[in-house]
Amino acid sequence: MIISMTGYACNGFELAGQRFSLEIKSYNHKYLDIIVKTPKAYNYLENQLRKAIGDYVNRGRIEFSLNVEEINLERYINKDKAKNVYNLMNEIIRELDIKESISLSHILNYKELLFSNGEKTRIAKEGDPIFWKEFSKLMKDFTKSRVKEGKELEKDIKKRLYLLEKNIVKIEKILPKIKNNSILKIKKKISEIFDRENISDRFEQEIVYMTEKLDVSEEITRFKAHVKNIIDITKSNSQVGKKLDFYTQELLREINTLTVKAQDAGVSKIAVDIKSEIEKIREQVQNVE
Repeated sequence: MIISMTGYACNGFELAGQRFSLEIKSYNHKYLDIIVKTPKAYNYLENQLRKAIGDYVNRGRIEFSLNVEEINLERYINKDKAKNVYNLMNEIIRELDIKESISLSHILNYKELLFSNGEKTRIAKEGDPIFWKEFSKLMKDFTKSRVKEGKELEKDIKKRLYLLEKNIVKIEKILPKIKNNSILKIKKKISEIFDRENISDRFEQEIVYMTEKLDVSEEITRFKAHVKNIIDITKSNSQVGKKLDFYTQELLREINTLTVKAQDAGVSKIAVDIKSEIEKIREQVQNVE
């Protein structure tokens, strides 16, 4: 099963007089990179959150953010501290001759100075199970979004693999014609090079040698095997992104070798279409976990 490295989910709930907003989003990345952002009062949760997120993802850049708002600020604000902040701001304004008045929003920018007890901003011990339950819901939604996008990636990749198989069969069908044309070219070349008696043995040896050099049956066999491997990988439950990336590179290598060896305009034309589809598959694979 293909799982996309890109996904998104958000969740919100109230707990202990606070409104919590959880958000997680991810992007493609070569390795696993988890970034956790929390309010200062909740920094103690960062390592736990990073570990918990790591249980759900294997690769990608993950950005998780936790925002917390007080539902009833009056329960926590120290009015004396608020007055001190207000007076200090007014004093600075007078000294610097700033033409601006102090508003409540200015004071609230210093929230951490106003709380009468910083511990009240933390999740109470008895509230932790509720927080982690909501976090689990968030991660399940996040996983669903990645699986959903993964199905779309898989559908597109399989469609393009079908086109690869179809085109490689086209090349396979014209191989006899290519071989005959090659033999004719070789005979012409040999007849131009040799103008002596007793050239039959050398003539046959040269034909065998040159036709073997132009034979692309091995490349076609390996190409088909790589396509089958990719199909099998998409059905597995392990991490598939790196494996898919490897096999798409192998497909490109085989078709490049095949094109050079065949030396045929018809093959080159089909190969252009094949390379185009491989590149599109590679673009999709970059988003696979």
